[in-house]
Amino acid sequence: MGIVNKVVLGFFWALTCMAFSSYVLGKILVGAWLPWYTDLLNQIFISNFIITLIVLTIVMVILAYLCYRSAHQNPGIKIFLLTLFALVTGAFVSPMVAIALALDVDIAVAFAITGGIFFFPAIIGWVTNKDLTEWRNWILGLLIFAIILSVINLFYPTTSFTLIVSIVVVIIFVPLVMYDVNRIRNKLDEEEWIVGVVDLFLDFLNIFVRILYILILIASEKKS
Repeated sequence: MGIVNKVVLGFFWALTCMAFSSYVLGKILVGAWLPWYTDLLNQIFISNFIITLIVLTIVMVILAYLCYRSAHQNPGIKIFLLTLFALVTGAFVSPMVAIALALDVDIAVAFAITGGIFFFPAIIGWVTNKDLTEWRNWILGLLIFAIILSVINLFYPTTSFTLIVSIVVVIIFVPLVMYDVNRIRNKLDEEEWIVGVVDLFLDFLNIFVRILYILILIASEKKS
């Protein structure tokens, strides 16, 4: 089995685990958490759950690092770490999924939109004859810019600013998807498939979270 097949299978497995974890925990939060709050959107940022989210983020980063380090280890270890990473990521996303469920947002639509945004640049990154790994410094700069915006958004969580940040982040991740897919094709060895999976999974996740937030804003405006 070549690296492409391994990356594709690993990517969809990670998405399945993340979707399962986020939906199950989201349903639990809808019943146990959301009824106690009135300002649903702001709770993404300022509720007591922010502490939980920070802890989960730290765990997610550690697991992602372990996935990268496991590139040359036993396949069973790779699969275990990838599964754990995806499940923890689902827990990270679950508060937003809970809010989406409470507002009757169709999460499948968010997945479909994310898929469309994700797979188009992925195809371009794969079929192009140009080696996009030369974009490395430019991509790193875009990532740093996205992180800075997200940190500012954490301390300035207004609806309008968050909407702007969400759109900008989605745009930033379009060339990043192209870069990562191209790097998988040109630079990674077959045994490094988990590195490609984690990269693409994080690309998809960042786009999905921002698309879901935009849909939450739309649903909230309709109900207000």
